[in-house]
Parts: sequence; C-alpha cells; structure tokens
Amino acid sequence: MENDSYREAFKASIVAAYKQVENSPKLVDDLDHLTAMAAQIVNEVEDRWFPAPQPGTGQTAPVRGKVIEGTLIEHGEAPYQHKDDNQMSYFVTLKPEGG
Repeated sequence: MENDSYREAFKASIVAAYKQVENSPKLVDDLDHLTAMAAQIVNEVEDRWFPAPQPGTGQTAPVRGKVIEGTLIEHGEAPYQHKDDNQMSYFVTLKPEGG
C-alpha cells in the first residue's frame, strides 16, 4: 500500500479501546470479535481496490469493470475529440482482439 496512514490510525484507535476495557475479560472478548470483523472488512476492500499480482505473470488481476484489450496502433497528444479548438488531451488507437 502506498499510504498506510489510515491503518496506523485504525491501529491506534484499537490500542486505545483495549486500554479502556483491559480489566474486563468479557469486554476484551467483545472487542476481539469486533476487531476481527473490522479487519476482515478492511482486507476485503483492499483486495478489491489493490489486487495482488497473479503468479507467474507479474500482472495484477483486472479490477471489475470494462477492460478493453487489443493491439496498440497509435497513441499520443491531440486536441480533445480531435477538434482543433479544444484543449490538448491524450488519445489511444487500439485494434481490438478478434477484430
């Protein structure tokens, strides 16, 4: 992860919560359960946002959504929608797979 500051903040809040309930075994058990649930949710969200590299390819799994694959024909800078009076943008020309 590029920015783990939210993890550090989460960890600090969990440590503070445990300090408040450390003298009550029942509350510690409850906090253990809630912490495990929260950690599972965080891990699931991170797995969706930051997929792990696939073994052997070094590439990450595609994020859900529309992925366009093909052979790169051309790319570069051009006016938006190729209209001369528009500001500069970036274009890509692909030859779609199978087409």
